[in-house]
Amino acid sequence: MLIAFCGIDGSGKSTHVEFLAEWLSRQQLKVKRFKPINSDNDFLTYLQTIGKNYSDLYNEAMPREHRSILLAFELFQQSEAVKKWLAEDYIVVVDRWIYSHYAYAYARNIETKTLHAMLDSCLKPDLVFLLDVPVYTSLQRIDERGPKRSMNESEAILEKARERFLQLKDAHQFILLNTAEPLDEIRNRIQNEVGHKLKVRIETSGGI
Repeated sequence: MLIAFCGIDGSGKSTHVEFLAEWLSRQQLKVKRFKPINSDNDFLTYLQTIGKNYSDLYNEAMPREHRSILLAFELFQQSEAVKKWLAEDYIVVVDRWIYSHYAYAYARNIETKTLHAMLDSCLKPDLVFLLDVPVYTSLQRIDERGPKRSMNESEAILEKARERFLQLKDAHQFILLNTAEPLDEIRNRIQNEVGHKLKVRIETSGGI
């Protein structure tokens, strides 16, 4: 089973991914905790190299929509790795997934047909939790982490990304988690939703 957490930056995705992965491990289940794009991922180094080569050749920055498509292709390749874990009966808990890419591409006005085709070819989660947080709260949390914001961490981008996440929620039946609620209540909701999904899958298919 593939479980994804999404939401704008500063919504608490990593915290809840860690909580769920640890809880599932205590239930004696096989778990993979996964963050597709992070500082340890070689893809970011490759993308920087390609971007520099582009700049050297054309004396301008690589268009953001091109970078977005390369990122989508990386997610498609990682889908294949996730499929192998699922075949080995792992529950995969992912911090961000394709819906995060949809949301931020929308926010930056770089959605294309190619991007959609590529993301639509990626593995779809069995369960998606959307952590919703007001943008002003998100920015407070981001600033507490450090003095420098990323290019996606402006008020305008976060507002648009949040708008898109809420649209995707309605279209794909995400489970909405209001991060203003007490932490224990959010965790109980996550446990109950995942426990129910596991029970249904075991009853209908005989396995996870």
